[in-house]
Parts: sequence; structure tokens; C-alpha cells
Amino acid sequence: MTQTQQSKQGTVEENVSQELRSLKSEIQGLSKEIRERINAAGEEAKKTWNKLDEERKRFVEKAEKAAEETKADLRHAGADLKRRLTGLRQELKSKEGESKTSGTQTSQPS
Repeated sequence: MTQTQQSKQGTVEENVSQELRSLKSEIQGLSKEIRERINAAGEEAKKTWNKLDEERKRFVEKAEKAAEETKADLRHAGADLKRRLTGLRQELKSKEGESKTSGTQTSQPS
């Protein structure tokens, strides 16, 4: 992988990671604020909070797992694309070489 490709892949990974970190941070902030206020709330609000807190925990786990899976998927897709592009480049170079070779043979005087 070239330095430019590594840089672009790193940028994409960092953007995804940053977005997930930001969302996770916002969710954690909201959760903390609610936890602080929930004791004064009624029973129904506490039940709702308990359900949402479980969802929050699952979200955080999924987000962390997804970030790793996304990176792995991007690496795999990038490696596959690079392999196919390299193959096409080689094919074009071969055809270009064949064309030049046949072109030189016909351009020589008889």
C-alpha cells in the first residue's frame, strides 16, 4: 500500500472513530445527567431510564465492535481493490509493450 493510500485509509478510519467517540461521549453525558436527576423522579421515569440505560450499554458495545469491524472491512476492501488495480496496470503495460514491439517491427524498412 502506498503512503498516500495509507494516509487516506487512516483518515477514513480516524473520521469513523472520531464520529463514534463523539456520539459515545454525548450519550455518556446525557446518561450521567439523567442518573443525577433520576432519584428525584417518579417510578415510571426510573423504569424508562433502566430500559434506556441497557440500550445505551448495548449501543456502546456495538459501536466499539463496529469500529473494529469497519476498519477490518476497509483494510480488506482496500487490499482487494489494490490487487485488482495492480493486475489491470500490469495487463495494460503488457499490451502497451506488445503494441510497441509490433509497431517497431512494421515501421522498419524492408
